[in-house]
Amino acid sequence: MKLKEIQDLSNEDFNRLSYNELLPIVKHMQKLANQRIYRIKKSGVFSPAVESAKIMNTANADNLNLLRAEFRQTMDFLNAKTSTIRGAKEFNTGVQESLNSLREGRARQLNYAELSNKQKSTIWKLRETIREIDPVFFNSLDSDQRMALVGKFFRKRESFESMRQKLAEYINTINIGGSNETTSGLATKQGLL
Repeated sequence: MKLKEIQDLSNEDFNRLSYNELLPIVKHMQKLANQRIYRIKKSGVFSPAVESAKIMNTANADNLNLLRAEFRQTMDFLNAKTSTIRGAKEFNTGVQESLNSLREGRARQLNYAELSNKQKSTIWKLRETIREIDPVFFNSLDSDQRMALVGKFFRKRESFESMRQKLAEYINTINIGGSNETTSGLATKQGLL
């Protein structure tokens, strides 16, 4: 079965598949996913999809429900824009353009292209930290505001945990206001963003 055919499976058809029917499909998908992971790592391009992925393996899927979970996880990876080299390059270009569009602050001074993949990974983790701490706040920010906020706390020589803690304290400080305004609106008014 080709990937496009797999993606086009209806929920009914997917749920009708037995363990023995689904296993070769998942193995094929995981082979494709692992090939993408290998190619991206070999190319040296930073990819959030690869950063959060693990090597796909059906060995842990000893029943149909676990195999279905592996299927969904693998399909999510394969559908991620940054799971391909082209998509990862476009993502990195977009982040650099976002940083270049910022008018002031530390984020404007960051040259994303010159950062190591480990530093790019730290920036991505800080961005996701905002989502973990306060999803409503995260969703109220546009991508430039998120990058500006991450840029305020990213330091090349500081540990991720230290940056994460400072970012969390900052977001919690903003949320203490108890205002009816959006958190990002309150932060903007206070000159914090």
